[in-house]
Amino acid sequence: MAQLNCHIPAPVYPAKAQRLGQKGTVTLRIVIGIDGRIGQVNVASSSGFAALDDAAVAALRGGVCNPYREAGIAMQVEASQRIAFAAD
Repeated sequence: MAQLNCHIPAPVYPAKAQRLGQKGTVTLRIVIGIDGRIGQVNVASSSGFAALDDAAVAALRGGVCNPYREAGIAMQVEASQRIAFAAD
């Protein structure tokens, strides 16, 4: 199985969530189309804070991937991505 090659922008840590000391990890389930565009983005496991979950989804929606290929044929693929938020 080939490796996925994606560029995902760093998520923006919501200022209010950071001020409140909210932290956690969001696990997202994504679908990457045959053109490499990230289509569906769903929260598979919440951080416990809607603002952090929303920021993680927004970051993934801004990402782009090289099309996944098997035997030279571009294919739609599902993947998981974890994004951690840690307040300083």
